Amino acid sequence: MGKLKYPIGILLTIIIGILLTMWLCCGTCYSGNCDSQEKTKTSITTDSDSSSQIETASKKDRFNGIELYDSNQELIERSDDNLDFKSNDYHHITPVSDNTTTSFNTIKSYLEKNPDKKLNITGLYTSRETNSSAFTNLGEARANDVKNHLTNLGFDNSKIDIYGSLNDDMTPTDSIFKGPITYSTALIPQGDAAKMENQKLDELKAQIKANPLILHFQTGSNTVQLTAVQRKKISDINYYTNKRPEDRILVIGHSDNVGNRNSNITLSKKRAVEVKKYLIENGLPESKIETLGKGPDAPIANNSTAEGKAENRRVEVTIK
Repeated sequence: MGKLKYPIGILLTIIIGILLTMWLCCGTCYSGNCDSQEKTKTSITTDSDSSSQIETASKKDRFNGIELYDSNQELIERSDDNLDFKSNDYHHITPVSDNTTTSFNTIKSYLEKNPDKKLNITGLYTSRETNSSAFTNLGEARANDVKNHLTNLGFDNSKIDIYGSLNDDMTPTDSIFKGPITYSTALIPQGDAAKMENQKLDELKAQIKANPLILHFQTGSNTVQLTAVQRKKISDINYYTNKRPEDRILVIGHSDNVGNRNSNITLSKKRAVEVKKYLIENGLPESKIETLGKGPDAPIANNSTAEGKAENRRVEVTIK
């Protein structure tokens, strides 16, 4: 027994030392402050509280550059640069960096090598911004601006879809939003899916022609002011003509019967041209827009009343 005292004592000393080390060095881990524990908390969702923390962190750490993956989550392109926008604006800031252009060319090459793929562009916006565009929201207008920029670089715009998404976690720096644009790929519909898409486009065209966008003007005024419903119609017209570039947008000006007929025809054509300019400013392609002035020759209401005259002072935007 006496011979065992020394080994037992040494063993006890080692055990006590290990326990003290764990208590002094790693005790903080059990209170949730250890680095390894924190990393686990941010990568694994265990309850609603941690899920909320992960979502908040991901929004705050939003990547502002260009990042695109394929359906297998393989990286197509990644760059710290992107297109930037001023607060309340839907035109990207110029000049565009060389890195951004290089990234777009890489994406263009990918799409050319994969003709079954299309590009989705989502523009982000905040509820604190004012939407001065013709689109349903500022994010969609930004995405359309990016689409037009890519078209100028040689992209097939019929293979680009645009979306807008609200993101109130974005904060501008010196009134500039860094890269409020995200990118993703999707398969182009084939077979029955393609037939269904064509049917929906046929239905959309019929809807636009039956219920065109109508803009009214005060006497002698050419100012364009849009409602939410009118913005949606412009978005629909833009979507349709992107998918079917052979079709044209027709802008027809009308007037009441007050004054000289020839002067009213001139005024109605001028209003149509002003609306065309407005559509071009908002990113609809000039080459697809035709204008016409009919003056007082196609009234939709009785010109004998003030209300009827107001209804007749209009511009119709439809599909030719």
